[in-house]
Amino acid sequence: MLIELTTFRLRDGIDDVAFLAADRALQAELSWQDGFIRRTTARGETSGWLVMTLWRTPSEADTANEQASGDGAAGSFAELVDASSKATERYFSLD
Repeated sequence: MLIELTTFRLRDGIDDVAFLAADRALQAELSWQDGFIRRTTARGETSGWLVMTLWRTPSEADTANEQASGDGAAGSFAELVDASSKATERYFSLD
């Protein structure tokens, strides 16, 4: 299993309500992707946002990310994120 952690801050002027609506739309879109297991979004007290996405395999995550880049819900989500603050790390389950 692949655990993908993405941290970021929202662009200036973006409120939580607008962001969370875009986040729910993206999650609904991803839920239909092969290999998708689960996705959780959390806000830190002072450190911005974290999204944890679980995938069955890295290749399925790569395919989903390629298909989602810039289109539909992924594009709407990306417009709200400060791209300079975004970082993604991948971890592999040892189970």
